[in-house]
Amino acid sequence: MAIKLFLLIIVMLIFLFIIFLFVLSIINSMIYWVPQVWTFKSDIEIMKIWLKKYNLSWKKIIDLWSWTWKTLRFLEKYFEAKLTWYEIDLFNYLLSRFLNKIFWLNANIKKDDFLKANLQDFDFIYIYWFPKLMDKYENFIFSKAKKWTIIFSNAFKFKNKIPIEILVDKAWIPEMYIYKI
Repeated sequence: MAIKLFLLIIVMLIFLFIIFLFVLSIINSMIYWVPQVWTFKSDIEIMKIWLKKYNLSWKKIIDLWSWTWKTLRFLEKYFEAKLTWYEIDLFNYLLSRFLNKIFWLNANIKKDDFLKANLQDFDFIYIYWFPKLMDKYENFIFSKAKKWTIIFSNAFKFKNKIPIEILVDKAWIPEMYIYKI
């Protein structure tokens, strides 16, 4: 009886800790303006069409403040790229590490601010940010990334840069903005 009670208490504490991390994650998303949104299957399909159309493959890809691992799984599966993603939030970082193991990704997951990343090391940058965050870091990304880097921005465009292409879904709604440095 005592063992069952002890195990129940441990399970409850783990559950409460997970809830606590999730609440902190929501607070973090408000502080940093990092969206807590999923990348939709339609986004992945549009990326796949574009990447196949131009027969492009990248060796090094970075996802800035990921939260979602769906895009990275897609990129690793179809392009066998070396993946790095930055996650500033502890809950999302731990969840990403766990899912990285489940889906056998070879991604390098860093619990850190992407501002510490050397963008010169990457050929492809994927972002899914709110406009306020894009405005804030637009100059940083375009000044720190190397020439010919491709940037896929999901759903939102940069304020001062002109995309080389805008990908739309079946309903003709802009889905991805593609930039080349």
